[in-house]
Amino acid sequence: MRTIIITIAMIIASASSVFSQIRFDVIAGISPGSAPASAGLIVNRHLPHEEFVFNMNKVDPQFYAGVKGYVELAAPFYMEAGLTYTKRKSTYDIVYTIVDREHPVSNHLMSETEHMIMLPVNIGVNLGAFDVTSGLRLIQSIKSDTDLDQLTGFSAESKPIRIGWQASAGFSFLRERIGLEYQGNFSRVGSGMYVNGQSMELMNVPGQLVLTLQHSF
Repeated sequence: MRTIIITIAMIIASASSVFSQIRFDVIAGISPGSAPASAGLIVNRHLPHEEFVFNMNKVDPQFYAGVKGYVELAAPFYMEAGLTYTKRKSTYDIVYTIVDREHPVSNHLMSETEHMIMLPVNIGVNLGAFDVTSGLRLIQSIKSDTDLDQLTGFSAESKPIRIGWQASAGFSFLRERIGLEYQGNFSRVGSGMYVNGQSMELMNVPGQLVLTLQHSF
């Protein structure tokens, strides 16, 4: 019995030590809009009356909200993981080669709105009031609406879990942290979208700067 009591006490002491190093934060962020530049993709070369050039036009500003858990490692390093929500609206250019009854204007703007949950995992280093972090994140689309399905022959695969990366620098004061983070992706714009079997993937790997504000409990 004495051995059991001592073992339980040691487990409780170890758990208390671990949890004393865990901190939970809430985070909010904003990313400005952008107009990514990339070469357009010619679609439907074999159908002259349906031929068009597909390209990215702009990405609207994005807002982020989420929570993070923070665990101290061997000083000055730490690890953090979180869960973040954002909504991304992208607008595309569809420029038809031939203007006719089916396509009375050459330039059409079509949008796609994607609601996403992201799971970032970072390793960071404390430099006094400043810190630097870097890591990977999983991205899962939970809802998507697009005008591109109006294109004849359009199809899209179910969006799988994607992988991205991020790096940030921040300044902490009291219980607040203000930071600037760059978020990159490993998949290109248009990946998984097709028209008449032709991929609409552009030579454009999306990325954005995010201004973040973090509050610690």
